Amino acid sequence: FAQGDGEVCVTAVEMGATTVVKFRVIRGAGPTLARGPRFRHGDYFAPPEWSAPRRFLAATGMPIREDGVNEGENLTLACRNALLNLIDLLQERGWTREQAYVISSVAADLRISNVVDVPNYVVSALIPEGIFSR
Repeated sequence: FAQGDGEVCVTAVEMGATTVVKFRVIRGAGPTLARGPRFRHGDYFAPPEWSAPRRFLAATGMPIREDGVNEGENLTLACRNALLNLIDLLQERGWTREQAYVISSVAADLRISNVVDVPNYVVSALIPEGIFSR
């Protein structure tokens, strides 16, 4: 689920793991790689049914403070508002606020939905409905 892809409180789904990684040195590429690592993966990053679930709950957020002031291009605030809106949505579906917070931390994915309409960034918080058994 949300191992760092939307982790909203101290703990997501933690695990111990052993992995095998192959690296390749790209001579002369040091200066361009200083902006951040680049990588490729030969298969799905996440199983398709979880990366784009057929049924999901979603809420969006924009960089607008509680007092109505638009803090244009504040992606952190847009993320916060998307998650708060998702927590509210989960509460409307019967979960307590604390339960909704934990569910969001372990199962929500954050997606940047819009950065082109400056200053109104939009972030979406999604949870696959398949995680709920009730």
